[in-house]
Amino acid sequence: MRYLNIKLRRDLLRNWTQFFSVFLMAALSVLAFVGLEGAWRGLDNSTTAFVQESNLADSWIFATEFTEDDIEAIRNVQDVSDISVTTRLQASVQRNGEDSYLFIEGMGNEDISKPSIVRGADLASDLEGIWIDEDYAQTHDILIGDHVEVDIHGWVSSLEVRGTIISPTRMYFTGTTDFLMPNPELFGYGIVADSVLENQLAPMAALNFMEIVHEDHSADKKGGRNDSSSGSALREAAPEILGERYLSYFDRSTFAEVSYALERPAQLQGLSLLFAFVFVLLSVLAMYTTIRRLIEVQTKDIATLKGLGYSSKSIGFHYASFGLLVGGIGSVVGMLSAPPISNVVLDSQSEFSLPSLTIAYSWTSLLIALAITLICTLSAYWASGRARRGLPAEYLRGGNTKVGKSAPAKERGGFWRKMSYGGRWAWRDGSSNPIRVLMGTIGVAGGMMLLIAGLACRIPCTVR
Repeated sequence: MRYLNIKLRRDLLRNWTQFFSVFLMAALSVLAFVGLEGAWRGLDNSTTAFVQESNLADSWIFATEFTEDDIEAIRNVQDVSDISVTTRLQASVQRNGEDSYLFIEGMGNEDISKPSIVRGADLASDLEGIWIDEDYAQTHDILIGDHVEVDIHGWVSSLEVRGTIISPTRMYFTGTTDFLMPNPELFGYGIVADSVLENQLAPMAALNFMEIVHEDHSADKKGGRNDSSSGSALREAAPEILGERYLSYFDRSTFAEVSYALERPAQLQGLSLLFAFVFVLLSVLAMYTTIRRLIEVQTKDIATLKGLGYSSKSIGFHYASFGLLVGGIGSVVGMLSAPPISNVVLDSQSEFSLPSLTIAYSWTSLLIALAITLICTLSAYWASGRARRGLPAEYLRGGNTKVGKSAPAKERGGFWRKMSYGGRWAWRDGSSNPIRVLMGTIGVAGGMMLLIAGLACRIPCTVR
């Protein structure tokens, strides 16, 4: 085996450009999957943790007004466990000569959809003032203790900023459907005590916003997503109970400010699988064609090795070691390069408002690296089949030149005659190397697919 190892090193150095392509494909396979996995799993863990800690509601109802009878009727609907009813208002704010808008709501039931405190005092119903959106506060240089003047249909009030928050129901807050991305320069949100809402801001405002927790509460489910059957009874009953005062019903899969954050990890996961699949396929084809080409130019070497007593199994393992070495090194390099890619992808998801956002990995990343190494090894071993089966005399005799396939008889008619000489040559050359043609086709198709997916990723991820 010592001589085979020497031959392995010499072959790698002599054909390094061909093996570099295999190394690159293996590294890109691992890099694409592991890099994106660190981002989507980190985002998924962050959103899941926030959903669980905040006890995010399962569904939401908007109406022009909720009466006491409405609230009691909804509470008695099948599958309803708990509710929170409050008022949501839009207030205009002028600060430093610039106009912006704050969506203000009361605390309601403090056990449902609890905001995360970023800075300042904890939420308390006995404190006057307002807790505002952290992104809005940073954009407008609002500090704890500052006063914000809000105008609600001509009713102007000055509220002291008690703290900054991140709300689980505003993880992807755009303010209005006219905007596809969050715009904290123009829109923000805030929470006040119910007493402040009733006495200072809008004494005559009606209850118009309800959050509902269902009996099969999904706060502990993966990603916080609802089952399709969750809230179906309430969805049907709400319009009947509210009548003309009914506006809309949402659950976690349809409430855009929540659903975008809960669905984004699955979108990134799909991209990671797509990228990895294309690069793995290319690495297999590259390894196969490289070993086949290497065997074609080493027929005498193979004959000599067999004449010296090396078994077919040892020769097969020798060529398989090319895939093991190149694929293994490529997988290691891909894994080591993945964290920076994960951080870059995760930074691109900064439009989501979450208390924390860090990359995370699982054993799947290691299994993918091992799988790619094994695939490269098996493809190299598969490509060495002819070298393992042949006899020394067959290799010493030569005659391994490939012959292009003739065109079928039915194609030798008008179509074949109309083809140029170069076209016929390309057809015959391609028919003698179908693996290379397949590799080129997959490479071009996969590259175009990934290019379009990369350029268009922002569109399907943000358009409503």
